[in-house]
Amino acid sequence: MSNENKDTEGKNLQSEGSDGDHLENVEGGRDEHILQKLIDQINAEPHYRVVTKEEYDFLRLRRPPTSTPNVQQGLFDGTKPKFPPVSYPPLPIYPPGHVPMQGRVPSPGYVPSPRFFNNSALLQNTNPAPIKLPTFSGSEQTQKGEVSYDVWSYEVRCLKGQWPDHVLLQPVRSSLKGTAREILIPLGESASVDNILAKLEDFYGNVCTPENIMQNFYSDHQQEGESMQ
Repeated sequence: MSNENKDTEGKNLQSEGSDGDHLENVEGGRDEHILQKLIDQINAEPHYRVVTKEEYDFLRLRRPPTSTPNVQQGLFDGTKPKFPPVSYPPLPIYPPGHVPMQGRVPSPGYVPSPRFFNNSALLQNTNPAPIKLPTFSGSEQTQKGEVSYDVWSYEVRCLKGQWPDHVLLQPVRSSLKGTAREILIPLGESASVDNILAKLEDFYGNVCTPENIMQNFYSDHQQEGESMQ
């Protein structure tokens, strides 16, 4: 092969190499342009940002901020955080049959004796049963479920010896209805149990039914010392 042909082939190879480098440069620039465009789009979002390798290394080595540096430092250093020891007072131990003081917790091994449960003072009912009185309406004919004035007043007088006036007053008012309750209206709201009994006694205490009058008439007879004149 002549020298002229060698020179021609060398120029052709050089030309082809230059064209390849040019294509690589064009493609590389296009890739960089596309990559930069993607980075710009990501950085445009408020919650994301593309960082450089130097920034990434700096953030990776940087410790997260904390409001308790001592505890957080121990967690990241692989050591246990130091907390002050917590101590509890020992539970008291009571002997059998002993009642613990109010506000103190008995020992788990403490079992009250049977007499602890049989204490009548502890089992006393602080809420006694409500007072119940029979109903009295003042009607001439005693209706079903009602009693006469004599029976009603007897029950009230028996309870007066057991309960104070402020406890007995409301049950007495609740046991009256109809005419008997209307009679108490002039007494007002401050009337006592004695006032109520006195008021009803004036109306119903000395009233005799026709049956009682006839019975007294037939059973009546002349007493010793009496005269027909």
